[in-house]
Amino acid sequence: AVQALKESASVLRASDAVHVLEEAMWSARLPLTLSKGAASALGAIGGSEAAQALNQLKKVVWDESLDLTVRMRAASALGAIGSTEAVQALKEVVWSERLGSAIRTRAVDALHRIRSSEAVQAMKEMLVDANSRAAADGRWAATVLGEIGTSEAVQALVGAVRSENLHLEIREQAASALGAIGT
Repeated sequence: AVQALKESASVLRASDAVHVLEEAMWSARLPLTLSKGAASALGAIGGSEAAQALNQLKKVVWDESLDLTVRMRAASALGAIGSTEAVQALKEVVWSERLGSAIRTRAVDALHRIRSSEAVQAMKEMLVDANSRAAADGRWAATVLGEIGTSEAVQALVGAVRSENLHLEIREQAASALGAIGT
């Protein structure tokens, strides 16, 4: 019973902290450093405790009126949460034509840290569809897949190397990523 009370008190404290941090991200009255710190702290809490902040973090990432650093830290916090819903939110950021490259790059970094099959799938989609966007996105996706290094990631890289439809730079980066894995 004592252990159950300790666990419920810990969850309650985490829940309270998440609520305060959500407010701090949006507060125009607080110094910018506190808003940045709030977004970073949500990422540090991560997991199920911060999952309740998922919708707020998504809004922060997309709100162009907020400071870029706060938005980037919110994208990182989504990566720390790592849920399927967080991966979906990060995929939307990666594919956005509206958001700048700094936010999109942070979203790719967050997917890289998640390393789930959903995150690998997002990178595979980015790799294959890079010709329609930019070769730089495809090269970055190949690099991330190489660092993830799962069999699913390796299969995506092999497919990219073999694909005659992909930009040569993307195919070269996929080959380099395979070499780094040792395949």
